[in-house]
Amino acid sequence: NPADFTLLICIAETIDPKKNLYKAFEKKNGVIESPNLTVSELKEWIQKVVANSNKKISPSALDELIARTGINLSDITNSLTILLNYTGNKSKIEVEDVIYACADVAEETVWNLTDAIANANAGRAWEVLNDLINQGKTAPEIIGIIQWLLENAYKTTSASEEKPKSAYVENKVAPLAQRLGLKKLIQAMNLCNEVTAQIRQSGANERLALELLVLKLSTHSSK
Repeated sequence: NPADFTLLICIAETIDPKKNLYKAFEKKNGVIESPNLTVSELKEWIQKVVANSNKKISPSALDELIARTGINLSDITNSLTILLNYTGNKSKIEVEDVIYACADVAEETVWNLTDAIANANAGRAWEVLNDLINQGKTAPEIIGIIQWLLENAYKTTSASEEKPKSAYVENKVAPLAQRLGLKKLIQAMNLCNEVTAQIRQSGANERLALELLVLKLSTHSSK
């Protein structure tokens, strides 16, 4: 049995108020709602944070920041910290500042891999894969990245009720979903799962398994 001082905290993105669990919490005054800010509220909040640093942010830069980070306040806060440090003594933040400050080399390389797979360019995919490896990414990490890309591409299709968390990600992976089509996209996700299981269960050579995966994906999309 739990101790008298035990505190149970349940967190959910959405909850049905008709459910018994919700009603039980509500009866104990234990329901605290913390909805995401609307885009307009978020813009106002960002402008205040920027103003507190004696800066201004252009409308296009504001839109780009939200497009890249989504509406999660924690993600926005982290990106703002980087952005404010990046701009230094500059009094106004422009869209190019957001582009440079809110994307690292590894991230851009990931999007290059997305483009190569979407365009069925096996040679380019191979080059990008080696770039990621040279940046210190391990095979399991890269497979996880590819799985994330495919899952977000799936979220842009009509078959998914869930959407990518930011317009920036959605715009980046949408061409991949369009190029593959729903059936091949699902096959690609299954292939990632199979390779991951193969590495874990049989101790297969991680680098070789990764290279074969990227090769199959980048040629698979052209069929």
